[in-house]
Amino acid sequence: MRTCTSPPNLLYHQYLRGNTDQLHDDHVLSVATTRQAAKPPPQQPHFRWDVQATGKPMFPAFHYISQQLVEHGLHVALIISDQSPFVIPVWQLSHRSQIIFTRIVRTACAKYNVTPSWMTAVRSISSKRDLPRVFEAYQPDDYIVRRSLLQQEIVFMADGLTLLSIDHIYTLKQLLCTLSKKDWVSCSRQVCLASCIHLLHRINTIHVGIRFSKGYIARVYHDIPLQEKALDAVMAEHDAIFCTSSDYSEFYDDKHQERSVEEVAELQDTRRPDTQPSDDL
Repeated sequence: MRTCTSPPNLLYHQYLRGNTDQLHDDHVLSVATTRQAAKPPPQQPHFRWDVQATGKPMFPAFHYISQQLVEHGLHVALIISDQSPFVIPVWQLSHRSQIIFTRIVRTACAKYNVTPSWMTAVRSISSKRDLPRVFEAYQPDDYIVRRSLLQQEIVFMADGLTLLSIDHIYTLKQLLCTLSKKDWVSCSRQVCLASCIHLLHRINTIHVGIRFSKGYIARVYHDIPLQEKALDAVMAEHDAIFCTSSDYSEFYDDKHQERSVEEVAELQDTRRPDTQPSDDL
């Protein structure tokens, strides 16, 4: 079993080609929104945001899904999360592809010991009427899709299946909303705080070349309110654990640098003729 963590040719959808540097433009950041983000629901107390860690035990299931997709002449690329939204296709999937993929995931869940995850969310689809709710809530050129691709964190990649982690800043802002709640028991708050600290460290590790600030985080997904007191607590704990006197000092700077992004090849969703599947899931 193998996974690619930093491939030279990260998949890049045609909607995004030649349109990347605006992601770090202040004006674009100030008006960028994500569908369904106006009133984000708070995350549940049991956090499982780190799909790099939670995905490793499911690699046998991922390989099975990949092999089955290849047999149907398909390649599916998804941005995944262990919280809502669970699945965002990198490119649009046809109705036929959605049905086939859902059937394959359902079989994989039955064959392997799959913990609650994006796979169980797909498995829960009960009819064709529910497919758009899962696979068409976002469009390939949506802001959250573009940022997740630029993050370049691949969880799994094989001939038929590519899985990428959702933008960690999106997850962090949601977790900060939960951390700011006053009615949580102490143990749940500690779990949430530890998750935010680890997530902030992951963000600093991945986004080399960007100088973060509160203003930057406020502008990204600005429809999710920034909980400054919660962020201050996370930053203080993060510095105590990970930082020396000079490490990550740029996080407190209100300036940020543009990150250079390699233009990369587009994966083709090749299909061979196949019998039209029935609408039954």
